[in-house]
Amino acid sequence: MISQLLGAGFNIVFDYILIMIFHMGMYGAALATIGGQCLSAIWQLRFLFGKKTIITLDKELLKLKLRYALDIMKTGIPAFLMQMSNSVLNIILNSTLLKYGGDVALSAIGIVTSVQTLILMPITGLIQGQQPLVSYNYGAKEMNRVKETIRYAAVGGTIISVIGFMAVHFFTRNIVCMFNNEPEVVALCCNALKIWFLLLPVDGCQIVCANYFQAIGRIRISSVLNLLRQIIILIPCILLLSQLFGLYGIFYAVPIADGTAFVMTVVLFLNVIRKDTHLVKV
Repeated sequence: MISQLLGAGFNIVFDYILIMIFHMGMYGAALATIGGQCLSAIWQLRFLFGKKTIITLDKELLKLKLRYALDIMKTGIPAFLMQMSNSVLNIILNSTLLKYGGDVALSAIGIVTSVQTLILMPITGLIQGQQPLVSYNYGAKEMNRVKETIRYAAVGGTIISVIGFMAVHFFTRNIVCMFNNEPEVVALCCNALKIWFLLLPVDGCQIVCANYFQAIGRIRISSVLNLLRQIIILIPCILLLSQLFGLYGIFYAVPIADGTAFVMTVVLFLNVIRKDTHLVKV
């Protein structure tokens, strides 16, 4: 946590110094990002090689073991697919927005996606904290603990989503004006934000339930669920609705994808968790 805050703080401060004071532009922004990452890495290594850590780094344990490496890679496939799907989605989204809304639409969605990232970041932290607890207790056949962890995480994720939803809908213009003050962009972005986040309250629960399958090692299901919203549902909706309704069809594609992914994920999750109750430790 501290290392991430140090890296982010360094990045923010030196973004301003290198871009605004030394006028280094994108080159300065890149240097600030690299510097922040290096500072985070140094802090983490200092802790791991220090006396405060419970598990110290051992050179013997750092030797590559193929079986463990393959297990780690398989477990990371859903997260990799999520990152890849974000890139694919951005390419298609930006090209479609440029076609139907031009530069104004691109500016508006840039703000929307920035707000979305800010809202979803705490949920990402939540599922990262949930995953080792679910994995450990699932392996120990403590399904009551697994269910309790999922329940708390789902409630927490939903609370974060609802707070984000309320902030977007009650302070829409204030949020947009933090990024851009151009009247045309503000008007379009205010409408886009409200449509884009119509079903935001269900996103927290959907993400938590989808992460359950990664935590218990069901990689295929987890991979499909991670691709469900952004690739399998959202991209076809964007392409279809944009042809039928133009620019606003793109905005409405998002809540449709959110609602569909939520229903499918929760139904599958409830079905699997019900079957997994036989793992209760006796």
